[in-house]
Amino acid sequence: MKKGSFLTEHLRSINKSYFVHFKDAFYYGLRLLIGGLAAIIHAIFPFILTSVASDTVKDLHKMNTKRLNKDN
Repeated sequence: MKKGSFLTEHLRSINKSYFVHFKDAFYYGLRLLIGGLAAIIHAIFPFILTSVASDTVKDLHKMNTKRLNKDN
């Protein structure tokens, strides 16, 4: 393995630039954080944010499925 290739191997395997990958990964991470916080708040106060966490998971699953189908 060439020096530094571990930094770009994943990017090459998914055919994305660093900045596109950063934008996508940051978006996924932010959505997961928001959904996770909503789930924690919902656990404490079951009468609020009743579907935010599950809606987040469904949306991210749909996005990921579309991306995987597009790549194949």
